[in-house]
Amino acid sequence: MKWLPWLIFALFGFFLVGNNFSAKLGMIDDHEIANFLGSDGKIGLSEIPKVIMTTEVGQWGEYLRYRPVYYTLRVIESSLWRDNASLWYFSRYLMLVVSMWLGFKILTTYFPKIVSYLFIFYTMTMPFWPDLLTRLGPSEIYTVPAILLFVYGLVQNKLWMVSLGYAVCVGSKENFLVLFPILLGWAGFKAYTSKLTRNELIATIALSLFTFVIVGSILVATAKAGTDIYGTQISYRYRITRFIWDIPKIIMSRHMIPSLFILAAGLFLGMKKQVGLMLVILAMIASQYIFYVNQLPSNMRYDFPALLLFPVLDLVAMSMIITYFSKKKLSSVVKIGVYSVMILIFSVYIFHRGYTLVHRQAVKNAAETRGFASEIYKAVAIIKDKPNSVIIFNSERYIDFEPIASVSRFLTTAGVSNEFRLYYNPPKTTADPMELDDRLKQVMNGELGTDHIFDRFSTYTTDDKPCYSLTFGPAIPVPGCPAIAKF
Repeated sequence: MKWLPWLIFALFGFFLVGNNFSAKLGMIDDHEIANFLGSDGKIGLSEIPKVIMTTEVGQWGEYLRYRPVYYTLRVIESSLWRDNASLWYFSRYLMLVVSMWLGFKILTTYFPKIVSYLFIFYTMTMPFWPDLLTRLGPSEIYTVPAILLFVYGLVQNKLWMVSLGYAVCVGSKENFLVLFPILLGWAGFKAYTSKLTRNELIATIALSLFTFVIVGSILVATAKAGTDIYGTQISYRYRITRFIWDIPKIIMSRHMIPSLFILAAGLFLGMKKQVGLMLVILAMIASQYIFYVNQLPSNMRYDFPALLLFPVLDLVAMSMIITYFSKKKLSSVVKIGVYSVMILIFSVYIFHRGYTLVHRQAVKNAAETRGFASEIYKAVAIIKDKPNSVIIFNSERYIDFEPIASVSRFLTTAGVSNEFRLYYNPPKTTADPMELDDRLKQVMNGELGTDHIFDRFSTYTTDDKPCYSLTFGPAIPVPGCPAIAKF
């Protein structure tokens, strides 16, 4: 019954994120969709390349990250789904179902189906999934099925899977550049064993060039800024030193001692294949800790794939035990014992953790996005027939930077053509590590800068034009401008 896994994962996926289907486009991240759609609310087929080039794809070496595949997919989705949130969330649901199916196919290559099912159900209890599965913006949602496709391609020796999975991962998030040495190792081993085909060689060269373009852009941009996208100082020496210093703590907190013991035993017994795989997994884990400066776990999307690799390491360790005893007299007993232990451990974790975090976050996301959409609709209903009125965006906090940009974009997509102004009145003592405070003051004074986020805003002045205000956070109402929505 080849359809049974699809049915099981489709039902399980709906059980996890079904509440998302009642959500709307949200204030954070989703305004990018509105920006792509523009005032006509759509992207024609011929417009797709132009819209893609307005993102960081068209700013090589200027932005602190470079994600050509992420933005290509996001713009294509915007063209297809437009502002229909149900279609956006359904696409995420499908990606989740496909991801679980790919993981299952990889696992059943080495383990019984019951163990494979339970491992999938167990991994979905991890606390980073709520942040990843209940939002439309995170690039990790593309990398989840992509990295599994990459691994499945290696297992099945399918070039198109390896190539597509690699391109989506590396082109969507820079922490997946760790796959590059794995790609080279795969191609190198095939070349060494005289099994590298012409198509595989061409694909490896093309993917390598693609990788160099991404790395080059990031290096040029970070050399100018001196920090990464998260505002962290670029100091590889410090990052590596800190990781090495924290290794004992990581080993204890992630319960790695049994797997490391099995790794040492496998090294002693000459089990090169499993030992090599475990070392690759450990190297991938190390790369993620170094990339995020040991700020894992965060219980957010940044934990993927690092935290998922720890149980994968345990799986390989279990397979090593089974492989070692496969030619011994007690092979059947050992195999049954190992599988029984795995089933017990996975079941306990599933029962103990459950899926409350995902359900709760999906419900919260649906409520918050519906509330945001309601305020947008209310504002549009009031001002759409009053094109001569000025819309005052009223804020006193620099953290309203993205909400202000978001609301302006959603109003534009809704057809609002009124003049926008920003009244920004922060406290005198404002600690702002990202300089958003200064940027909002500049917008208020008509100094829009070069990033075009606030191109629709005029200099704030008090005149006799009729006006309405949109209030952000605890800002005090603007005198003479009735508040029509609050964000």
